[in-house]
Amino acid sequence: MQHLLLWAVMMNRRKLARLFWRMGKDHVASALTASKVLKSLAKFADSKGKLDLSLDLNNHADEFERLACGVISECYRLDKTSQDLLIRRQENWGNTTCLAIAYSSRHVKFMSLDAWQSKLNKVWMGKMAPYTTWWRVLSSMFLPFMMFLPIFTIKFEVQVKDRKQEDSVQQAGGQDRFSSVSWPWQRKAQGIGPLQAISNFHVAPITKFMYTYVFYMAYMVIFSIFILTDLHPLEENPISILEYLTIARLTSLLFEEIRQICVEHPKSRWHKVKIWFGSFWNKMDCVLHLMFLLSLVLRLTVAAGPGFEYVRGIYCITLGSSFLRMAQLFLVHAKIGPKVIMIQKMLVDLGIFLGIMLLFIFAYGVMRHALLYPNSPLGWPLLRDVFLIPYWQVYGELFIDNADGTILGSPLVTVLQALYMLLTNVLILNLLIAMFSYTFQKIQDNSEQVWRFNRNEYILEFHDRPWGPPPFIILGLAWRFGRWLWLRHKHKEDFNDFNRKFSEEYVGRLQLVERAAATNYFTKNPHLENEEIQDTTNSERPDSATTCITDAVTDLQHRMSKLEDHLGSIKDLLEQRLPKT
Repeated sequence: MQHLLLWAVMMNRRKLARLFWRMGKDHVASALTASKVLKSLAKFADSKGKLDLSLDLNNHADEFERLACGVISECYRLDKTSQDLLIRRQENWGNTTCLAIAYSSRHVKFMSLDAWQSKLNKVWMGKMAPYTTWWRVLSSMFLPFMMFLPIFTIKFEVQVKDRKQEDSVQQAGGQDRFSSVSWPWQRKAQGIGPLQAISNFHVAPITKFMYTYVFYMAYMVIFSIFILTDLHPLEENPISILEYLTIARLTSLLFEEIRQICVEHPKSRWHKVKIWFGSFWNKMDCVLHLMFLLSLVLRLTVAAGPGFEYVRGIYCITLGSSFLRMAQLFLVHAKIGPKVIMIQKMLVDLGIFLGIMLLFIFAYGVMRHALLYPNSPLGWPLLRDVFLIPYWQVYGELFIDNADGTILGSPLVTVLQALYMLLTNVLILNLLIAMFSYTFQKIQDNSEQVWRFNRNEYILEFHDRPWGPPPFIILGLAWRFGRWLWLRHKHKEDFNDFNRKFSEEYVGRLQLVERAAATNYFTKNPHLENEEIQDTTNSERPDSATTCITDAVTDLQHRMSKLEDHLGSIKDLLEQRLPKT
């Protein structure tokens, strides 16, 4: 990374990124990769104090993100099936996809485009028709006859027989064909049977989400009743059925979190945990499960007595964490979702505010206590009085010692309290309100874009989640593990709606659309300052194959000679700086 950053300093940063644009025929993936690399370099440069270089690299990263947005939007305008460019497995980029690159780099604008959001809506509904209403899904879940009869009111996507037929449907215009459920003797040539409809219904992300939501509320009711009415030491009463249900659900979720860590893309275990822990909701899951494991251990080891109050307290913290964790389920709503994101961002502002406020609290607390109670004995009560009294005074609890309103002790205490109340209640609290207002307005101005980006996370999660709400998810985990063993034994690759491998014929067609879209995009935007990139795009349509090969060889020789010069410069620089042994 240091050598790459040195390249960025010595070379033109624009040319460094354009190396990715020239690699292969996949312009969108190349632009996203260039943006991701430049963002990583900018972050590294910022950590080394190179602020001007960091700003320059970030600007070029944004430029390549705009290029990717422009090209994919033009692709979507020319051909709706070009959405598959986003989920096509890129062999030139480590078998990843444009979606994975954009999501890992937090390209908010790119993932908010209509091209991806329309694809995301189809994935959210699974094999069901996109126009299926939520009440039809809910009625199919909970009406009698094992969710069977209401399914006849839902239309499902017609199953194709092989890859060639699927590609022909996509090439025909990408119009998904849907059919109602019918009995085998009523089925047409391309109909769908009841068993297949039931399977498609229950594996759809929207169905998993609704099951999870309903069972989550039932779990919170059970957990609350258990803590309020039936939490006794083991010596008095055995573990109740409500507590067993609570333990079963949290244990099944713990296994699901472990599965999510294991399926992360990097091979290193540390990088898997690091990527998993990067999500705000996964951090909350980590706290929740740690509290659960601690409460369970104490539950089985602590006997009746004063120590059992610690068991009750940690159980209550686990319950509170579960209530707060439920906020993620609101992200699905277009109006409530941005508000949840605002709260998440405001928590960061609150942490900064508490760090500043602690300075005032301890400064005033120490002076006040030293003046009122000199030579106090050292201990926890001293720290409690120094911290808690000034803290509660921020919210208006003044702890007036005399009935007439005066304060005992030195008159200096009165002056200090007046200054403290002025600074904290007027200055610091209004600073917090201003910070909250700025965060609110910042997200509100881009609420649609922010919501579109964040909904990717939970749709990806519910798409990848095994069948069944907790604790029944353990059955889906067992089936998923068995399927993984079978695929590994057969040496087969696993594909899904976010990572697919298409036929060479269909990939060639997508690449033609992408090149045409890139040409149209630069034609419509002649003001762009990317002359070299435009020349690269136009050069991909040579008059003959010989011209194309000659240009490629010439460009490669030029870059190889330039690379050798830079490597020589780096070697001389390192020899000068490294101490001789």
